[in-house]
Amino acid sequence: MRVVALSIALSVGGCSTATSLIVKPPVVGKCEEAGLKGCDDLADGIILYIEGDKKEGEKKLRAGVAKNSSTRVRRYAALLKVVASLPQLGSYGKAVGEVCDLLADETGGALAPEEEKAAKAEAKPKGDEANDARGVGATGLRTSTVVPAANPLAYTCAPFGAISTPLGASLCQQVTVGPLIITDIQVGAGCPNDLFLLAGKPSKPRWFVFAPTGGISIHGAKFVLKPDEALTIGVRSTSDEGFKKDPACSVTWAAQEP
Repeated sequence: MRVVALSIALSVGGCSTATSLIVKPPVVGKCEEAGLKGCDDLADGIILYIEGDKKEGEKKLRAGVAKNSSTRVRRYAALLKVVASLPQLGSYGKAVGEVCDLLADETGGALAPEEEKAAKAEAKPKGDEANDARGVGATGLRTSTVVPAANPLAYTCAPFGAISTPLGASLCQQVTVGPLIITDIQVGAGCPNDLFLLAGKPSKPRWFVFAPTGGISIHGAKFVLKPDEALTIGVRSTSDEGFKKDPACSVTWAAQEP
């Protein structure tokens, strides 16, 4: 009886329930990472757009865009490209990509009202106000700690494609997109799994940093992440025990916005 009731509830609600469960967490997460306001409006707009109600979806997107600077809207559009490529999104990825195109034109968002452009150009926070959800300071420094095995959006990956067999089973998490300069990488020695960072597609990374079980400490580096190029952090299982969802298996990185 409970199964029947659940099926009826999902049918009455259309596909919005299923879409929200799959799409909303990464969409809201990247919105917060970009430091935007009105993330709920933006997420609801994207879900409506995906489900075919493009008119109402664009209306919600406009409401979200109007609360933010053009710079941050463009940043969010770039981060959405990472979301669109997640294997978990399946057929929804194409529609999320269309939303990226709506937001990411040269004026800072195709949905941004003309009269608000000048105000948005002055809306970029300064000083302490710049320490938003992305961890970006006034100098453009970004820092973050990632535990890829504990992230529900992490997916099975194969670094370097066919030649990745020696790396064993791996999970990848797409963290952010460029342009950025990765300056510091810290991995402790307490994790039984290996960890790694890479730029671009896992199957063919442009650069790759491997952190074995002994950990690594890199400071003052200049690993360049190109515009719209994804930074991926992953974990490799080194035993039958699998992946450890433990803070000891974390990667802390810092980057400078160019």
